[in-house]
Amino acid sequence: MLVVLDVSIVEEWEIPDHLHAKFIAMGFKPGDAAIAACAEASGAEAVVTENRDFHGREGLPFRPLRAEEFLKEHETAK
Repeated sequence: MLVVLDVSIVEEWEIPDHLHAKFIAMGFKPGDAAIAACAEASGAEAVVTENRDFHGREGLPFRPLRAEEFLKEHETAK
């Protein structure tokens, strides 16, 4: 199987305080809020995570996907 994706690696990112606070207010733990804030600030369409705190939430600016879901969506014909 060949999967070609447009992936950007973010090694250093200044997380906007207002976005971090937004996700804290939504009930995220500080570390998870930082991930969510970085995802929103970078314009990510999805966050691939097995962290259950991301799944089942309404109003996120990105789609939280489990690895299996992500791979199924990006499968190509063999």
